[in-house]
Amino acid sequence: MTRKMSSLLTNRSAITKAQAAVVVIIVVIAIIAGAYYLTLPAKKGPVTLVFTSPEWLPGSLTGDIAKGFTAWSEKNLGYPVTVKMDLNPWGTYHDRLATVFSAKGSDFDILISDSQFVGEFAEAGHIIKFNDWIKAHQGKDIDMFDFPPNLVKYFCTYPVWDFDEEKFKTGDLQLDKVSYWGVPHEADVMGLVWRADLFTHPDERAAFKAKYGYDLPQSYEDWDTKVTWIQFRDFAEFFTRKAGEKLAGNVLTEDVYGCTTWNAKYDSSAYQFHAYLWDLGGEIWSGPPQFKASGYINSELAVEAAKWYASLMPFEPPGAESYWFDEAVTAMCQGKVAMSINAVGFIGPVWDKTKSKVADVAQCTVWPGLVRDHGPYADGKFYQYTQLVGQPMCVSAYSKSLSEKWDCRCI
Repeated sequence: MTRKMSSLLTNRSAITKAQAAVVVIIVVIAIIAGAYYLTLPAKKGPVTLVFTSPEWLPGSLTGDIAKGFTAWSEKNLGYPVTVKMDLNPWGTYHDRLATVFSAKGSDFDILISDSQFVGEFAEAGHIIKFNDWIKAHQGKDIDMFDFPPNLVKYFCTYPVWDFDEEKFKTGDLQLDKVSYWGVPHEADVMGLVWRADLFTHPDERAAFKAKYGYDLPQSYEDWDTKVTWIQFRDFAEFFTRKAGEKLAGNVLTEDVYGCTTWNAKYDSSAYQFHAYLWDLGGEIWSGPPQFKASGYINSELAVEAAKWYASLMPFEPPGAESYWFDEAVTAMCQGKVAMSINAVGFIGPVWDKTKSKVADVAQCTVWPGLVRDHGPYADGKFYQYTQLVGQPMCVSAYSKSLSEKWDCRCI
């Protein structure tokens, strides 16, 4: 799920509330028609395709979109094609896929494979190579160039080091040397929600500057150009208050905390650690040709990143060690925190006045960064890295109607 998305940032357009609410939906709709065309069986009769997915918003959206496909297929194909969703918790999702694949089971036809699963499943022959299908359908049912190069690289190909992003930018799919194992299904990016009513309050601004010696950010531009992860921790510490204390001129009736992060379940705890490490210039492994983790994941920079991440926990709500996207959104909507890290596609409820106490005061911005002022990569520049979030859509090699549909539609 997590991939490095961007390096040294320059100008960035603001993330609007509308974009935050629909970013996931746009990507799902853009690809779903091509995926179903890919899997249509050749036989003339009622067909049920099983689509397995993690149990979260993109999966439920896919199911909603698929409801309209039955009527379309009956009208255009002469027989109904029903798509049945098979949703599984993230915590056990990989094991579910691996168990079915190890038995060469036909429990599902289409699957969402997290990006880090693609190599495992491709090496074992569990998923179908997409090169022939892309060659036949590029520019017709799908345009791979609609997607950013790093998304295609890390979601759809394996080995990823065979893919040249610069060649892709020139219109070269590199089908002769790059192996494609899926097409994008859902893509997203990490963002940060902050309460403008707290950060812009005159009393809070004065008290913060008196304690920390610099100003609280007041705008998207402030966050984008100068806020560091060290300052993020300062903000979290400053806005953590006990019931009975004042916050923005009001006496609190319950505790308020500085932030929420992603801390548990699956790979969620890696997000903040990765960003800090990458901003410093560190890596979790060497990449090819050495493929070494030792000396990278246990480097001094990695230790620093882990210590910084752990230092945030005193400023998060009780139970935050198990927070992921739903819990982080809920904490912000309930007014329990001053800042919340989350994927942009999941934060729409923050601005729903029927669900959120902070709908009128919450703002969304980019993640903080770091100035490389120490360590082996010190250059004095400000870096902001974040994760590319999402998954590809793949086809099981053990689908019962595989030979029919693949021969009919792809060769």
